[in-house]
Amino acid sequence: MSKRLLPLLLVLTLIASLMLGCTKPQEVGGTEKEFGGEIVYGMVGDPVIFNPILATDVPSGNINDRVYQGIVRSDENLTMIPNLAEKIDYSEDGMI
Repeated sequence: MSKRLLPLLLVLTLIASLMLGCTKPQEVGGTEKEFGGEIVYGMVGDPVIFNPILATDVPSGNINDRVYQGIVRSDENLTMIPNLAEKIDYSEDGMI
């Protein structure tokens, strides 16, 4: 009796999981950005310091990367593009 019941329960569990996974996603409110709130970020270790200049461990670096943005960043071709800066002016000798 239990040998027949176990496969039936597994099939019903699989069907229920598939049905729950196929539900319609909730619609998000307007296009207006909301600021504030909390960020929940799972990590392996605890950050040691939140100063990006002094951080030498991976957990601190992960947090600093998400909190602090640079003035410029690079694209997929490693070309410098503005991030927080509005534009980049190059001098005649090709320097920034």
